[in-house]
Amino acid sequence: MHTYLFVDGLDLVARSDSRMVGLGPMRLLRPGGPLYPTDMPRTVDVAAEDQPGPGRTG
Repeated sequence: MHTYLFVDGLDLVARSDSRMVGLGPMRLLRPGGPLYPTDMPRTVDVAAEDQPGPGRTG
């Protein structure tokens, strides 16, 4: 399972790199997770490279 991240109707993960998939919602949204609100701004990873399928190389 992975997360789709849309802003203004655009899938940001797919548009930035088609090999990437959004991280799982439990990882992103849990307390203390990357998208959990904090007092300080920060940069977070919201996607990882999809595992290569049959016939694909990493």
